[in-house]
Amino acid sequence: MRITCLLAGACLLATFVASSESDEQWEPVTGLEFKSEASLSALLAFGRDQVWVGGSGDGKPLLARWDGARWIKKHLAGEYTVDTIAGTGPADLWIASAGEDPSTGDGVASQVFRWDGSRWRDSSWFSAANLAVHGIAVDGDRVTLAGSDNDRPSSVMWDGRQAVLVGGRPGLFGSVAAQAGQVWIAGAKPEESCKQAFPAIWHRARPGAPFEEVALPAVPDGYLNAIAVRGPSDVWAVGAAGWAGERGYTIGADPEVFCPGQGGGLESKASAATSPPSQLLPLVMHGDGKAWRQMKLPSWQGTLLDVAVSPRTGVWVAGADFARAGEVMILHYDGVWTREYVRTGDLYGLELAVVDGVPWIAGGVQRPFVMRRSR
Repeated sequence: MRITCLLAGACLLATFVASSESDEQWEPVTGLEFKSEASLSALLAFGRDQVWVGGSGDGKPLLARWDGARWIKKHLAGEYTVDTIAGTGPADLWIASAGEDPSTGDGVASQVFRWDGSRWRDSSWFSAANLAVHGIAVDGDRVTLAGSDNDRPSSVMWDGRQAVLVGGRPGLFGSVAAQAGQVWIAGAKPEESCKQAFPAIWHRARPGAPFEEVALPAVPDGYLNAIAVRGPSDVWAVGAAGWAGERGYTIGADPEVFCPGQGGGLESKASAATSPPSQLLPLVMHGDGKAWRQMKLPSWQGTLLDVAVSPRTGVWVAGADFARAGEVMILHYDGVWTREYVRTGDLYGLELAVVDGVPWIAGGVQRPFVMRRSR
């Protein structure tokens, strides 16, 4: 099947290949065992012996590292789930607990901790932000935490000395990426009537500069779950667009988030994968430093939940194809789009990372999984 791909301002003709109907190309990374219920919802990799997963296990917060041969668990105190991991290396890790917008009444703000190579430090400067964190990006000494506070997207910028809370317009911050002093936040925004949502990206061109919304193709009922940067002229964002049944708005960008009182409630990317709506189509955006374009994909249904880029092997995307229950859908682009499936039984908290050009996925609740592509 032939499709047209838009990349770096050029119109390229690429072949889409529906590959691998089995799991022959993927293998489980075993040895992470629990006595009771567990879940995984975070994944970060620096190399073959520095792959980190986070979540909860045996009633405690979980953080574990794959050292190339076995899993080593880190002991964390408290009662929370590690929902996000970011950092620059094993001596500079940031984690955030799962949180809900405190404005919902029963919601709780996220907790944020930093590992400096010898001990964990509670980021007391963050506690005043009252923010439910959806993503963390670390760029040298600068840290950006993106999330929501009082039904509005907000971010906290930390430069190693002080923290600055940056409020936002009505919308949704879903993911954040940073590189070389620049920051990109992906999510969704409403139209003025609050009847539709559109994918949105906010960009900070340099430290201290304000965030500015970038011009994106107008995709009705669209939202972005994840964003990844290979360089300022090679930025990728993924999500979905379409209707959520008869309610008339997207599952990831409910107008209740933008315009309180109109009904509904924000659903996470985890529930979006396990409770599929009708007519939800995958969405891929690419920025070349000058303009953003929508990559054209085949007409299958589903949602894209995470994206990672590799200088060696190209762009990898993980998501859910609602015609293939219990399987993770993997897309790969290196000039040609290919698709394959990995049976996991569960897509809750699905995360993707690339280790030396090899994709890894992690997620799952009750029966968590970590898998990597073997060839």
